[in-house]
Amino acid sequence: MRVLFIGNSHTYFNDMPALFAAFCRHGGVDTEVTMLSHSGQSLEWHRKEYFETRFNILHGHYDICILQQHAHPFPDPEVTGKTVGEFIALCRAAGTRPALLMTWAEKAHPEDQAIMIEVYQKMAAEHDALLIPVGQVGYMDIAPEDKGETVRREHPEIELYWTDGKHASVYGSYLVAATVYATLTGKSAKDLPATAADLPEMREIYRPFVERTAVSFEYQVPTPEEFFLRFTQHIAQFPWLVWEEQGRVLGYAYAGAPWERAAYRWCAESSVYLAPEARGRGVGKALYQALEDILRRQGYRTLYALVTTDNEASIGFHEAIGFVRRAFFPNCGYKLGTWHGVVWLEKQLAPPDAPTSFPEPWCREEHSI
Repeated sequence: MRVLFIGNSHTYFNDMPALFAAFCRHGGVDTEVTMLSHSGQSLEWHRKEYFETRFNILHGHYDICILQQHAHPFPDPEVTGKTVGEFIALCRAAGTRPALLMTWAEKAHPEDQAIMIEVYQKMAAEHDALLIPVGQVGYMDIAPEDKGETVRREHPEIELYWTDGKHASVYGSYLVAATVYATLTGKSAKDLPATAADLPEMREIYRPFVERTAVSFEYQVPTPEEFFLRFTQHIAQFPWLVWEEQGRVLGYAYAGAPWERAAYRWCAESSVYLAPEARGRGVGKALYQALEDILRRQGYRTLYALVTTDNEASIGFHEAIGFVRRAFFPNCGYKLGTWHGVVWLEKQLAPPDAPTSFPEPWCREEHSI
């Protein structure tokens, strides 16, 4: 599926189209994305830049073209309707399915959302275009008598707005990408890997490892935005797994690249963090087994773990599941008033024969467990 995004910063914030493409890959949908987005510009501006836009729509061989209008302030509905109609005519001429990305009202003016919903719904109906109802399913919060479920109502603890009260936060961009994914593929975003709703719980599991121990060499707990970006960067290539019981996250495990050079591409590094109540029950072992199985299917050959030398329980755990010690670096990290050494442990996932390709990106559909 080839998808063209046309819009402004509400489209490109937090690399939303790339996040959508990652979701598609995890859903087993081969997808390529292209973006024509310029800060502060409306669809009327894109129409004036006619040749760039026209060429991409008519000759880009896209399956879907997603149109996102300026949001703050929202342009005159009549002007918007006329401009959208012209773009949709180009899409029809190219055999491309048009889709409208419904934006959201400013945080300080939630009453504007009703107008945006009405205009987008009307345009989608008039032109038989797909409607991606981000503003409606995520940001709408305008009337107590309206009992519809939205992310803002169901999860008020999740901040969907960036600090300016206009753009999407990293969680908001996750919502946008998930809504685009669900609309275009017909698949539930709930079937994606660990969702944004899981991240606050995972961050709280990680917190004591940062604040009270040298298990992590970080001094500060990552902000929600930093934690989110780590998550999205990892799942572009590597698995990130969550252990849940009765709707609660009790642990998580993920893999990453230990080194950047191309020759290391067949190596992965593992991390596992558990809540206190999940320890000693085999949860860590089960997460590791699942992680290793996925990495093997992707084509990884060697898995590494980096453990502080005074964490004897973790070293023993890794050795019990097949890791061997390969390197020791004394006094290389200073935290909580003392120096700490680290041990590199290694586990061979597959024979070290000559590879024919680089490991595949993680795809939930193809590498499910």
